[in-house]
Amino acid sequence: MKRLVLILGVFLLMVVAMIVGSQLVEHKGYVLIRLGDMSFETSFLTLLILIFGSVVLFLIGLSVSKRLLRITLGSKYWLGSFSQRRLSKAYFKGMTAYFEGDLNRADRWLQRTRSGDFDGVNLLAAGQVAADLGDRDRAEKYWLEAADESNADYAAKVCIAKSHLANNEAGKALEIIEALSEEEQKRISIVNLWITILAHLGRWQEIQQRLPQWRKPLGDAYSSWAKQASKGEFAEIASRSGANELIQHWHQLPRASRKDRAKQAAYVQQLLDQGMHNEAQKHLVEWQGAGPVEELLPLMKELRLPNPAPAVKLLEHWLKQDENNVEYLTVLGAIAMNCGNDILAEKVLQKAIKLEPTQERLRMLAQISERQQDNVRALALYKQSVE
Repeated sequence: MKRLVLILGVFLLMVVAMIVGSQLVEHKGYVLIRLGDMSFETSFLTLLILIFGSVVLFLIGLSVSKRLLRITLGSKYWLGSFSQRRLSKAYFKGMTAYFEGDLNRADRWLQRTRSGDFDGVNLLAAGQVAADLGDRDRAEKYWLEAADESNADYAAKVCIAKSHLANNEAGKALEIIEALSEEEQKRISIVNLWITILAHLGRWQEIQQRLPQWRKPLGDAYSSWAKQASKGEFAEIASRSGANELIQHWHQLPRASRKDRAKQAAYVQQLLDQGMHNEAQKHLVEWQGAGPVEELLPLMKELRLPNPAPAVKLLEHWLKQDENNVEYLTVLGAIAMNCGNDILAEKVLQKAIKLEPTQERLRMLAQISERQQDNVRALALYKQSVE
């Protein structure tokens, strides 16, 4: 559109020039210019042509001067652009070498990018390569440089905290996490790192307090952490005050906490570890009265009682409803084997192996054969379990 307007403007100017020019030719006239003793006389049309030519020459000279000036002063920008291209090439080669597993080559190339503008990402990568090479001091130096870049500040602090944790300096790692902003502390990566640090420090009660607000960022790992935290807390109580204190502590917990499956599993595990199998059986049967619970069912395998009648009765009830359930058969076989009822154990384990042979079931049956002095059969079962 602009080009069309320009063309029309030039065309109109040419038309006006032709009309005015023809009139000027008919009325030549003259122009006299005197400068002291000197005088200059010319026609009016010639003067106009001279003025127009001077303006054109002035514009051409101005354009050429600007171009030369731009080339002269712009050389530093051209050199800077060339330098940045070289840095980008080094960064690309360094990252490629890192993902290829060639750490030494990656280290050489990434060291060349320190002066480049990569928002600190090159320094994060260089630090990680240095850490993988075992040069922790140089790695942290790179990460501290990256922390000065606003876009890489958070990632650099995460890297430094992980480095402290990996070198058994969980206290220093925790200081970095606690110094982060409230918004940064809510990020999934920080929550997972934070709970790992607290676990390393054995601060299970603090984990218990923070778990409700961390449920969403932890996702599928929440149940595992809840169980681990409860187990750690119960183990601390039992080792400090004994099993009776543990039982008392359990009954003092809020009802909602005692209904939490992860806590129930951790509590039963601690009862088993303390040798209180009768107490563990009582809770396992009670809490699974409405049906098997995923977190509790595997713990029944660890029951070691001379007469585990309640547990056996519960499993037989489930098997009446689902007689080919290999998990129920395996658990019942383990309970029977632990109490010395080899006849029942062998019967249910053989059925489970027939339905779905696994290393665990084959080895349990091999142990029964060993107790029965049938070493040939035991050896055959052990061989089968590793095939």
